[in-house]
Amino acid sequence: MTLQKLHCRGILVEAAPAVALHGEGAGLSSIELQGGRTAPLDALYVGARTRLNSDVARHLGCALDEGPFGKTIRTDETKLTILPGVFAAGDIIRGGHSVAWASAAGVTGSLSAHRSLIF
Repeated sequence: MTLQKLHCRGILVEAAPAVALHGEGAGLSSIELQGGRTAPLDALYVGARTRLNSDVARHLGCALDEGPFGKTIRTDETKLTILPGVFAAGDIIRGGHSVAWASAAGVTGSLSAHRSLIF
């Protein structure tokens, strides 16, 4: 969805860095932005950047892709990296983070690794 479409729906996308949140839990009421400006909150969605927890993929020579939220390891549909016999799965291979997607990728990658050893 483009920023213009979000704006037409009354949704503000704020690019300024957040300094503080005011309120607690369900009573979260406003956000303080860099520069001292404060904005009221009805909802807050955060697009946090991620990072790889290990340099193993880089040291092995796996291809890394830069996505909107950080680096991911490039794999094919079987979760094979560009290196024969090296598979990757979970949040490390995709930008959208989800327990279900990570689990499914783990199942696919482990089956693919197993098949590569047997066949």
